[in-house]
Amino acid sequence: MVDTVRTLARAMRRLALPVVALLITCPITHCGHADEPTVQAPSSPLLFSRDVRPILSNNCFKCHGPDEQTRQAGLRLDTRDGVLEAIRVGNPDASLLIRRIETPDESERMPPPEVSTHGLTDHQIAVLRRWISEGVSWSEHWSFVPPVRTDPPPTPNPAWPRRPLDHWVLASLTDAGLEPSPEADRHTLIRRVSLDLIGLPPTPEETVAFVNDASPDAFERVVDRLLASPRFGEKWARWWLDLARYADTKGYEKDDRRTIWPYRDWVIRALNNNIPFDRFSLLQLAGDLLPSPTTDDLIATAFHRNTMTNDEGGTDDEEYRTAAVIDRANTTMEIWQGLTMACAQCHTHKYDPITHTDYFAFAAIFNNTEDADRYPVESPVLPLPEDDQRSKIEVLNAEITRLQSAVEAEPALAKDLEPQLAEQRKQLGDLQNAVIKIPIMRELQADQRRTTHRLSGGSHLAPQEAVQPGVPAMLSDVSESNPSNRLELAEWLFDPDNPLTARVIVNRVWEQIWGEGLVTTLEDFGTQGAWPTHSELLDSLAILFRDGTYSDNTSPEPWDFKRLLRELVTSSTYRQSSVSSRGSYADDPANLRLSRGPRIRLDAETIRDQALAASGLLSTKMYGPSVFPYQPEGLWIMIYSGDRWNQSTGEDAHRRSLYTFIRRTVPHPAMTTFDAPSREVCISRRIRTNTPLQAMVTLNDPQFVEASQALARLAIHAHEDDTSRAAFIMQRVLSRPPTADELAAMLHSLAFLRTRYTDSPDDALAAATDPLGPLDPDIPPSEAASWSVLASVILNLDEALTKE
Repeated sequence: MVDTVRTLARAMRRLALPVVALLITCPITHCGHADEPTVQAPSSPLLFSRDVRPILSNNCFKCHGPDEQTRQAGLRLDTRDGVLEAIRVGNPDASLLIRRIETPDESERMPPPEVSTHGLTDHQIAVLRRWISEGVSWSEHWSFVPPVRTDPPPTPNPAWPRRPLDHWVLASLTDAGLEPSPEADRHTLIRRVSLDLIGLPPTPEETVAFVNDASPDAFERVVDRLLASPRFGEKWARWWLDLARYADTKGYEKDDRRTIWPYRDWVIRALNNNIPFDRFSLLQLAGDLLPSPTTDDLIATAFHRNTMTNDEGGTDDEEYRTAAVIDRANTTMEIWQGLTMACAQCHTHKYDPITHTDYFAFAAIFNNTEDADRYPVESPVLPLPEDDQRSKIEVLNAEITRLQSAVEAEPALAKDLEPQLAEQRKQLGDLQNAVIKIPIMRELQADQRRTTHRLSGGSHLAPQEAVQPGVPAMLSDVSESNPSNRLELAEWLFDPDNPLTARVIVNRVWEQIWGEGLVTTLEDFGTQGAWPTHSELLDSLAILFRDGTYSDNTSPEPWDFKRLLRELVTSSTYRQSSVSSRGSYADDPANLRLSRGPRIRLDAETIRDQALAASGLLSTKMYGPSVFPYQPEGLWIMIYSGDRWNQSTGEDAHRRSLYTFIRRTVPHPAMTTFDAPSREVCISRRIRTNTPLQAMVTLNDPQFVEASQALARLAIHAHEDDTSRAAFIMQRVLSRPPTADELAAMLHSLAFLRTRYTDSPDDALAAATDPLGPLDPDIPPSEAASWSVLASVILNLDEALTKE
């Protein structure tokens, strides 16, 4: 961590200037890549799936893999039979594979430069030689084999593990000659777990209560309280909506508005209610196909209506309907199977055993829904009248029925009653038009169903042979029947024999807590993806999540999302301090062995929400239409509609960031600066960046300036003396009191600021009131300005922007 005292002193000198331009450094983040070393050293004999296949996949499969259209010399190296054509078992020197790799003749050497610019390393060649010498072992790719339950390994320190996962972590650390880090202090723990579970810092009262709670289950009770909080659903909905590519507009050039926020609200409620994850998934994929779907079941299906639609004049409706079908196929496989299915959209997958025909068989499952990219209609839609609208509609319908009955009974009355009837019908139409309507999924009737074809090059203009709905052949033995519709697909995804679903979801949740997945390539569990850092741990957690057989349960809780999170955050692994010793950092720089606690930059939404919460500005209002907090003027220039960003007022200006309106072509700039996506496609992981623009946002954006001013006013009203006020600000932002050195730096800087603003009353008034508004008459502007700047510094510390 950057030294707080030095940061304070340096920041104060800059923040006293009229124009704020301080760059606060952020912790360096680490992103996983498929070619990173795993924490598991190769054992003897080699493991083919871990040690050999990645070499072949990265360097050979492009020309000698599954795709028959680009396969060279008729040689396949993705199957054992194919490999044996180029290998003499037990004799690497006599093997064509080794000879072509090691030949000095550049024109003959494999892989060719256009495929692999770096060639094979000496280590990789040695692995291949050893593999051939040891008999050319072969196995399926690890993720295509169902997880296997194994007992936790013995540990040298049986007192350390609190949860089964701790045994795996401690065994890995011991193998590497490392020890776990000490447990984090209680201030750090409650802030960490609050940010992880509800996306907000703890209140000072919650922090004090936990710090002073001597009971052995104090932390577990904090966790249970947070899991039960309605803020839990808001925090974890953000994660899911990235995957669901949720946005408030349709995308493409016109990017018109779309009313789909009820789906966002459904996700929040579903997560708060802890709907079993298999049910949570099934409702989104196929709620409309249930025997008697409820309104909520139908709202859930808006998940796959988050696809973009093109309203531009002159576009081909069928082209963009097909694009939506393709997006649904790609998204479904990425979210639940962790596979790069999109790579088979134009041709057979270059690396994984997914053929071009497999792709369109899978897409066929989504090819018979009613939506068809027809502007301006988003049908099918589900009307969602408010209670008062529903009552008025019922009254009008009853009145129309009464008048129609009267006309039928007494035709002579028709002349007198028709004007009344017309007026009632007009009122009903106007009222029905005012009702919000959310796009949903609905299957075509049997006589309207489409035939799906394999599309050459993925083009809707080049249909080839017809295909039947189904899943890729490599996964066809998961269940006895091949899914033919979305409901059967949802059931297939959660079949106990599906090797991927539980692993993929557990890995996604793990990444949200630790910053890296156990498989660092969250979106790719295929042969190009990374090997798990702790493969047996991943399988153990996957089985635990799938079956619900937690050690402290009296009855199984399959697919219990909150229970999975509880298992993770109550572990000793999670509770470690994030401060790294020289030894742990040298031997585990990326923390892949989990030798210390998670330390990652907060996401965009949490950074803003934390500032609002600490300052007392955050609205607790939940649900409803998306809001428009501050953003710079002139970003929205919508040529077709003249649509504009009309800034929200009152509490809507301070709602949680989850509720901020998302226009795909112009997402909120403060959010994108901190790596929030545009939500045009499914996003498995946000790649964290560090740029100077981020400091410009947290220092100069009116939302953060306003938060600093509000926090300063809270401190001034709460305490009379400077020491207490400084500690108050530190506690609200960092959930801990300042050290003696930090306090001295804060008070020294405060004195400097008071002098600065006393001498410049106009600057003081601006710094204290713009944009928050007028001060109470009893607060001098120079005092409010000084404390506002000090609050801004604390909100900009690395420790504030980081989950320490």
